[in-house]
Amino acid sequence: MFKHKSAVAMLALLGAASWSWGDDVKPSSAAKAPHQWVSVDQDAWAVFLEAPEYHFAKARESLAAKDPRTAAAQIREGAMLLRFQAKRLDAAVSDLNTVAQEVSTGKVTSGDHLDAVLTNANKTLDYREPLVPYAEGTDQMFFDDSQYHITQAKTKLMSKDNAGAAAEIRKAIAFLKLEAAQSRRDVKSGFKSAINDLETLAKKAESGTEVAAKDLDQSFGKARKTISDKL
Repeated sequence: MFKHKSAVAMLALLGAASWSWGDDVKPSSAAKAPHQWVSVDQDAWAVFLEAPEYHFAKARESLAAKDPRTAAAQIREGAMLLRFQAKRLDAAVSDLNTVAQEVSTGKVTSGDHLDAVLTNANKTLDYREPLVPYAEGTDQMFFDDSQYHITQAKTKLMSKDNAGAAAEIRKAIAFLKLEAAQSRRDVKSGFKSAINDLETLAKKAESGTEVAAKDLDQSFGKARKTISDKL
């Protein structure tokens, strides 16, 4: 679970949007708002909220180790995650401006439509019920972060750090859940299969059972094929 204080601080600046496979996309009724919103798993979202701090810590470590190139890459990773938060707020603001215009011109007279837009906007600021804008296009930020943590998990396995490997695998799972939530229904099963396999490997690592890097590659390969299908 995430560090409440740091997450709340981030929420105060940027906002945040329970886990489903994204089947509960929330379009507005009647006059449709320009964005659709999908609920995501709270635990997965907690990992996302902690991710910038994770990358910034890595940046500090890399700079202290005289590796400025890696430090800069880690800073950019954190910045990309913050940009996603900005995109969420931009989407909510856009919806609010649209519905305000529709109300002012008499195009929207239904309280149901207005309530849907206002409720979704409020939820972007509520970490307890996170929402993200539905995006079935080519944005694979969450998948890329998942792949990053799989690489970290393999490094941990090589150094016999099973607990560390399990933690990295669970971060990868969290980001795959977020990617799945934003994906079309027809590709969700591929993510779900990969997530189930990775969960099994995380439990094995936690129990002290040896996990081979090739097992991670095979399980994550399902997600890689799915992201290819998605694009």
